[in-house]
Amino acid sequence: SDRKRDSIAMNLATYYCKRAVAVAGDTLEIRNCFYHVRGCRDTLGVASEQEALRLYVREFTRENPDPHTWPSWMRCCPRDSVVGWTVRDMGPFLIPGKGQSVELDYKNWLLYRRYIEWETKSKLKWQDSAAFINDKPIKSYIFTENYCFAAGDHVIDSKDSRYFGLVPEKFIVGTAGIRWKSHVLNRMFKAINKH
Repeated sequence: SDRKRDSIAMNLATYYCKRAVAVAGDTLEIRNCFYHVRGCRDTLGVASEQEALRLYVREFTRENPDPHTWPSWMRCCPRDSVVGWTVRDMGPFLIPGKGQSVELDYKNWLLYRRYIEWETKSKLKWQDSAAFINDKPIKSYIFTENYCFAAGDHVIDSKDSRYFGLVPEKFIVGTAGIRWKSHVLNRMFKAINKH
């Protein structure tokens, strides 16, 4: 991989404005293009955008029914056939937090490898049906950082955690207070509701 172990797959010199739709300890799923966090009743305040994505993906998949031929933008992180996540359907996915432990079976190795490598600054390998860090077998890992799943306002084509992965909490530098741009005129320059 051309990605360095001490990086997260986003440009850290760029500021992103995203919604933290799931935080450490939450379990997130995307089903038929809708975000669901266990324990939350609504669709996280982005229902109209998610509905637009659902319709767009439905048309795309009707014309291209084989997920193996879908373009890279349709596949979610991690891009592996064992997990097989897409922008339409992914999860369930436990968002890791400081002190949480995960067993390192093959699926969890795929899901959490980049975060463990980033935290430990070490290569996490899968070999002979086991995970290895610095050539020592490891059966589980306890996270030292909190993470969140970041979603964009324009779900259809937003670069977000479906593509670049989870965001470490310490990379969050602030919160948005007003909506300065919107396709709906009466929403411009309005305060953002925080749940």
